[in-house]
Amino acid sequence: MNSVLVSAKQLVLARQGRLLSAPLCFSLQAGQAWHLVGANGSGKTTLLQTLVGLTMPAAGQLFWQGKPYAQWGDSLRAQWHYCGHTDALKSEWTLWENLLWQGRLMGRKLNLDEVTPVVQQMRLLPLLHLPVGQFSKGQQRRAALLGLQLHPRPLWLLDEPFSALDNQGAQLLVQWMDQQCDRGGAVIFTTHQSYPSLRCEPHTLQLTASVR
Repeated sequence: MNSVLVSAKQLVLARQGRLLSAPLCFSLQAGQAWHLVGANGSGKTTLLQTLVGLTMPAAGQLFWQGKPYAQWGDSLRAQWHYCGHTDALKSEWTLWENLLWQGRLMGRKLNLDEVTPVVQQMRLLPLLHLPVGQFSKGQQRRAALLGLQLHPRPLWLLDEPFSALDNQGAQLLVQWMDQQCDRGGAVIFTTHQSYPSLRCEPHTLQLTASVR
């Protein structure tokens, strides 16, 4: 296995036809955590969306384990978790129903025995059979992060993952991020707020807005 998970050559980010970044060249290795930083509008969210194929770059090329994205086809989507600003939960469904639905999307049939320990860690077990729409914002955020543990994947792409989390939730997320790096995965995240220290010291990827 190539120790470089994802890399970019002369990648230029764009949103709605507008260039956002100067060309980017980087290589993210297994076991690393990266913190994206930059001014508003520099392309942090757009970079995450580009890495998962939700947004096309204006120029440049992306590689997974040394091979261009196009050579991997649809199988590439099974290599990462993307957690965006929204929590991607159906508010009228219970947490358990949401987890079962997410499992089906991943091609897996979850059972209660494997789900319970992870839900318990996030302090959501008493809410398992309640509609997610009744949860607080922090509880919804914790629910949205459960898939990181229930469906292991090499790369986590987390956009403002600490948003609405209390200190205990933030501490647990950092613990999960450290564990992800320890087992040879990688994490790229953005945040505008302070967060507990990671044991695997994150690298900083500074995004610079393009000159207009």
